[in-house]
Amino acid sequence: MSAKAEPRLPRELEREILMLALAPFKDYQEITSFMLVARRVRAWFKPLLFTVVNLNHSPHGNAFLRAVEADPTVCTDVKHLFIQDLCGRSEEQIENMVHACTNLTGLALDNTLDNSFLSSVESPHIRYLTACVEHLLVSGVPTTNIAHITHLTLTSLLHPSHRENLGDILAALPALTHLSLRFAAGLGGQFIEETVRKRPSLRLLILHLHRFRPPSTRDADMVALQEFSKKYLPLAVMFPNNLLALTILDWENTARGERDLWAVGAEFVDRKRRGLVDGERWWMELAPSGQ
Repeated sequence: MSAKAEPRLPRELEREILMLALAPFKDYQEITSFMLVARRVRAWFKPLLFTVVNLNHSPHGNAFLRAVEADPTVCTDVKHLFIQDLCGRSEEQIENMVHACTNLTGLALDNTLDNSFLSSVESPHIRYLTACVEHLLVSGVPTTNIAHITHLTLTSLLHPSHRENLGDILAALPALTHLSLRFAAGLGGQFIEETVRKRPSLRLLILHLHRFRPPSTRDADMVALQEFSKKYLPLAVMFPNNLLALTILDWENTARGERDLWAVGAEFVDRKRRGLVDGERWWMELAPSGQ
């Protein structure tokens, strides 16, 4: 049979089959290998190379920056972006890059960065934000470019001095339904209770308790949170061992559409609603895999 006589699939069916074959592969090198199959396959897969980008001096992050410098329209492929490092670029260059990511769904910022880059966000699709309190304050709360955020993770340790700041931040996010906070002694369980009372639209509140180990019932804040958890079903309290590693892993899980802390928290809250959470073990525990 000649090459011309070989049966061919309809182009859209061929594309769908190849996309399904690619689905399990997330590594940058694996995707580029698939792109060698044919020119049309390269055109299909190229937008998938940089849908999820972590700027952290990794080969993938550096490849993304080089691609953007060669063709700025690559930025429109980005759906989730984690800026851990400027990677030798200026703040202005990174700001311009963020501005060009007009299809951005999620943005995460490392606590050590001086500039929040939030003022550069132009994507109307952004729903996930991971940042510290200071980033949001530098951006000038309230701000319209993050008004559509539904999932907010604050990575900085909340101190009593942040009481008013947190209130301002939440007031600037009318669409917020999911909130994750790092909680320290001194902020006060009563403050948390007052905060959620002002936000009846919250479906899930995750509290990462810092420097506590369950069941520290002798601590007044812990006792207050335990009692509040019984009354406020959307609350999920957890005791992470390595919050930095967990933050990076969870960002990746969210970006890839895999089981993340929001999913774990939702499952925990559902068990609370069905009366399946032991009153003595009232906190949320992670699966052995770290998710």
